[in-house]
Amino acid sequence: MTESELLCNIKTTYRQILGDNLTGIYIHGSLAFGCFHWDTSDIDFIVVVKEDLALSAKTALITALLSLDAYAPPKGFEMSVVLESACNPFVYPTPF
Repeated sequence: MTESELLCNIKTTYRQILGDNLTGIYIHGSLAFGCFHWDTSDIDFIVVVKEDLALSAKTALITALLSLDAYAPPKGFEMSVVLESACNPFVYPTPF
């Protein structure tokens, strides 16, 4: 599975889990800068949500990501979930 296919799978699954609470999923790091290398990079992404997640939603996100681990690059994934309110205006340090 390519990094694009992995991200499409994550997008589809996370939309199902989060529904209207999902604001967006944004890549960052080497993939966003165009210097991603399968053998040495991880796939970094930020999930922005409108409201705090319930434990069941957190568990579902992690379970979905773990189900893709066999297809991930050797360095795996790096995911952060951030509240929309921390993005506009941007809050630093960001409360992950």
